[in-house]
Amino acid sequence: MSAEGGVRAAIFDFDGTLADSMYLWDDLPCELIRRHGGTPPADLAHAIAPLVLDDALEWIRDNCLPQLSVEQIRQELYDEITQHYQRIVPPKPGAKATLERLKARGVRMCVLSATDSELVCAALERFGFMDMFEFVAYSDDWGGKAYPECYLAAARRLGAEPAQTLVYEDALHAARTAHAAGFRVVGVYDVHSDADWPELKRISEWHCRELGPEMGELG
Repeated sequence: MSAEGGVRAAIFDFDGTLADSMYLWDDLPCELIRRHGGTPPADLAHAIAPLVLDDALEWIRDNCLPQLSVEQIRQELYDEITQHYQRIVPPKPGAKATLERLKARGVRMCVLSATDSELVCAALERFGFMDMFEFVAYSDDWGGKAYPECYLAAARRLGAEPAQTLVYEDALHAARTAHAAGFRVVGVYDVHSDADWPELKRISEWHCRELGPEMGELG
């Protein structure tokens, strides 16, 4: 079956869009800092959100944990985060219905995430979503979602132009990148980025507080 209308492909973010997992990136770095005797800055989550992983770890070291190496921080966080992705993190409400509707329309789909692909795949398998997607890509391989190359490469692999591709995102900085590159942005609300919601709605062609079958009918 071929895709209906002008939409041929869909690129999904994972954390905060398909998975209710943003608490990990808010809570676990703070817990790590406290465990080593530090005080997490109030702007920690906002500061590291747009950064690729290595830069985020360096920011934590430079600003919060100078006594640790980047590798020590990485390993401590990775061990904890792995347990959550493998066992605890739930899918966002309505995500399955959105994916099923897009799949039924013949829309080709992938996941593009700043989280390690092995962790994303573990969660997708547990959710029963893995067979919905043609591939899972790691955005940091193209410098992160501050740059359009990750979206453009994903669309090419799906055989679509930006104007034929939906991008589902909860993060404002990522949505801005996709929007500027000519993609059709679908803003997905997440409580952990509540302050950015008005601007995310403004730049999105569509937006939703919660996914569902109607969000698979777009375009």
